[in-house]
Amino acid sequence: MISFGYSGRVYRWYQKILAAVLHARVLTIISLVVITVVCFAGFASVKQEFFPYSNTPLFYINYQLPEGTDIRTTAKDMAEIDKRIRAKAGIISVAGFVGRDAGRYILTYNPEQPNTSAENQGNGAQRSDDF
Repeated sequence: MISFGYSGRVYRWYQKILAAVLHARVLTIISLVVITVVCFAGFASVKQEFFPYSNTPLFYINYQLPEGTDIRTTAKDMAEIDKRIRAKAGIISVAGFVGRDAGRYILTYNPEQPNTSAENQGNGAQRSDDF
């Protein structure tokens, strides 16, 4: 005889629980609403350290030339931009990327989707001592 698993101990336990929940529909819905409200109220007591402040003084540059621009032109332009930014007072570090974005190096940074011809794109991330 072929058994499809409907006569096992777990299935019989699940069937009893399901029948009880369906029999007491109103009580089940009220219980789920109460549990949801308690969870939302409990979430308010989660400390801020769980979600750290993003107060690092960073700024970003997205540089894009017309489609089909040679990557060497983009790299040359990004080098000039980096040079000018480094000359500013208060700049701690500069990172430049040519041909693609920097990837997801911080949680609040949303990386761009890959582009088939990204030679015309440059990105930069700069850190300063203050905004």
